Amino acid sequence: MKFKYLFIFFSFIFMNISYAATESTGNSALEKQLVEYMNVGKIPGLSIVILDSKKDAKFIFLGKERMSADKNIDGTTLFELASTSKAFTGFIAARLIEEGKIKGDTKVSSILPALSFYYDSKPVEVTFLQLLHHTSGIPFSSIDFVYGGQDNTSLADMLNKIDKIELQSVPGNRHSYSTINYGIAARMMEIVTQMSYQQLLQTYVLAPFNMNQTSVEAFVENKSTGHQISYLAPRPYNAPFVVANVPAGYIQTNAIDMEKWLRFLSGGDYPALERAKKRMFTPDKAVATNEGNNSHYAMGWYVNGEKIFHTGMNPSFSSFVGVHVGSGTAVAVMANVNSNVTFAIGEQILDQLSSNQQILKLTSPDDVKLFDSFDRVFLIISLITLPFILFIGFRIYRNIFVKERASFSKKNRFILISLIIFCMFCTVLSLIFPMAILNISWQTFVIWMPGSFLLMHTLLIFSLLASMFNCSIVLVRRIQFAKE
Repeated sequence: MKFKYLFIFFSFIFMNISYAATESTGNSALEKQLVEYMNVGKIPGLSIVILDSKKDAKFIFLGKERMSADKNIDGTTLFELASTSKAFTGFIAARLIEEGKIKGDTKVSSILPALSFYYDSKPVEVTFLQLLHHTSGIPFSSIDFVYGGQDNTSLADMLNKIDKIELQSVPGNRHSYSTINYGIAARMMEIVTQMSYQQLLQTYVLAPFNMNQTSVEAFVENKSTGHQISYLAPRPYNAPFVVANVPAGYIQTNAIDMEKWLRFLSGGDYPALERAKKRMFTPDKAVATNEGNNSHYAMGWYVNGEKIFHTGMNPSFSSFVGVHVGSGTAVAVMANVNSNVTFAIGEQILDQLSSNQQILKLTSPDDVKLFDSFDRVFLIISLITLPFILFIGFRIYRNIFVKERASFSKKNRFILISLIIFCMFCTVLSLIFPMAILNISWQTFVIWMPGSFLLMHTLLIFSLLASMFNCSIVLVRRIQFAKE
């Protein structure tokens, strides 16, 4: 009982730590609400760029670059964009199509002949545009290709190790979000242009908009420390920087460069690039996405009417970038933690901007369904498992050192043997379940899991082994007593 109250006490303390240190930006009413969101979402640092219908830019910087440091977030602080990186790759693709260097219906096999696709064990063709629209049929489990290797493996080397991908649907028929789609598309663009992805990004995106601080390097100055929500609090997490996944999730930028990107997206004066932007924003309307029947996927963007947006989450960063083409408004939210609260903030600000609301007022943060609920579940299971392990330990001690005679019917023998087999089955399942259930490796799975999962997993396996050992002792003892 005392342990229960201690747990409640420490949970209360952790959940009420304030993670935000505000830098005044003239948006005090909104900032106050954002601090509440940061506390609920356990966000150490937040960088927001808002572009209203008059093209006036507002910047909001809250919190720290690192929980244990004193340096505040500012306009130069770099964040991993995660999946909002796909918009840059989509724009490069749109420009290359406009230039005639590649076509939307170009088959992957015509550029990457060593990579083949199969559906229902039969070879099929996948096109460049199907990759960009996430309608290739490549399953989510392909993320193992990305995170299952070395962090510094190049995009070319990663794809050279893949000779065959089994699809989960016929290409072009269904939206199935898979990050490797953009890796394959980027590699196709590298080959047809004879340029590296970094050169493509510099030539087709960064240089035209003077985005001089955006980077794809693994080690770069002014980058915020990433955090992962674990044990009820955000903790610095040195997640791998996957070089092969830069086109889909590891471009890094800051508020200064993001403001330039938003100006272009929301209707900036770039007449030579308008056709490419329109192409980038044009979705595959024949296929709905998991964002709803009215939402379709373009080149790195979800499109729902005049609302165009994307979310991004890496193991230790999250982001939201959105544009409303009708009102010409835009917003970008970048956070140094893997929290879906980042998405909620961006969506609400964009919706209100597009409605020409001058005073931005967010709903209660308590209404947001938190991604870190898994962390709490893992901790609760761990706390339940601990006393069970102590109980089993006590039973093992008694069964070894305290000799007790007891009846041993066939029914009891069957129950004990069944329990032993059940514990063995659960132990094996707990060791292989990422591959058995999700079809991904432990290496990939653990990267995305909080530390509380490893604690829970270790305790569960230990409890299963202890239970199996205890049942085995009882079974042997009962058989011995029966012979006597």
